[in-house]
Amino acid sequence: MSSEKKFSIGSLVKLISGGPVMTINDIEPQTSRVKCVWFSNERLVSEFSFSSEALRDAYESEIPYIPPADPATGAYSDQVEVV
Repeated sequence: MSSEKKFSIGSLVKLISGGPVMTINDIEPQTSRVKCVWFSNERLVSEFSFSSEALRDAYESEIPYIPPADPATGAYSDQVEVV
């Protein structure tokens, strides 16, 4: 199952597993590779090419919001919202 991710040059992204905020500076559409740059150690610019499947929007929510239980019944909602 492939979720088609749409990134563009200049987009801010992170690895799905975490890490620093990176800026996309090149996209290779035929290989689905995305070249990113970021600062490490505050002054050193790093660069690497990642699979687009390994990246997500840098400011996409990471923590789902689970509404509190209904005080009258103590039951939880079946719906989880991502904020």
